[in-house]
Amino acid sequence: MTTQTAARWAASVLLPIAAAGASPVFPIGQPAVGAAAGLELPDGMSIAVEFPRYLQLARRIEAIIDNQSDVAVTVVDLALRSPLFEPIEADDAYYTVRPGLRQDLDLGLGESICPPADVANGSAGVSTLEMTVEIDGERRHGVVEIDPTPIERINTSECGQRLVLEATELSYGPEFDVVDGAVRTTITLNRRSGDEPITLTDARGSVLFVVQPIGALEPGEPLAVMASGEPFTAAAITINVGRCEPHAVADAKKPFAFAVWVSLGAGDPYFVTLAPEGEIRAALEGLLQECVAAGSAVS
Repeated sequence: MTTQTAARWAASVLLPIAAAGASPVFPIGQPAVGAAAGLELPDGMSIAVEFPRYLQLARRIEAIIDNQSDVAVTVVDLALRSPLFEPIEADDAYYTVRPGLRQDLDLGLGESICPPADVANGSAGVSTLEMTVEIDGERRHGVVEIDPTPIERINTSECGQRLVLEATELSYGPEFDVVDGAVRTTITLNRRSGDEPITLTDARGSVLFVVQPIGALEPGEPLAVMASGEPFTAAAITINVGRCEPHAVADAKKPFAFAVWVSLGAGDPYFVTLAPEGEIRAALEGLLQECVAAGSAVS
């Protein structure tokens, strides 16, 4: 992935795209049947998708229904249809978006297709939302083309993670110790396949924990490099508690979902979630509880 492409995918965009073409009409209360054609929407209504931060842990996207028309539109159900993801059942919505208003409706994602269809042609193909709507007593069913930029970002990240995990096993330790209120251990890479260089470019903690390399690194210097043909490598790190306020601990959805970035060969780094397990995780949980208790004693 080029730097320019990465920058484009890093931005979560909202680009309205109006639907075109005729759409089937169904009596109210009857299901839509048959192949989905283009969904005809009122003038002034547009559809887009986003992948907001608050839905990322749930791995759901958001359909942005912007109704600047002069009629109310009820969204009955909707589903993503894209060569980037396996199809899944539509999400029920049944929400009326009145004239002049916008409504954000979340919906599920199928498994990423890796590599996506038409990747050889440099295009992921057309992505759409398949929707059933009710307008002025008529039920219509069809598809609306969307800007795929936000979902391309998801597919690229998930497919990149698969490539990394096919090439190398990532783990913390197994050796560790607790020194001065921090866990000292390693991020270990064991080669699974291939013989190209594998580089651990960066590592981060979570909202509660901080991961840092042991020893100073030059700007841009990786944490560790597994040279071509080598079976393993490791980077020495410390993990310590960064925050332990009661509200921060209570609000943390995945406190042990740490992150690493790994590149294969000369490619760009891929993000991979890497959680500590076993005794290392237990040691971190103990440090967190000690920090919480110390804060409570002070207050």
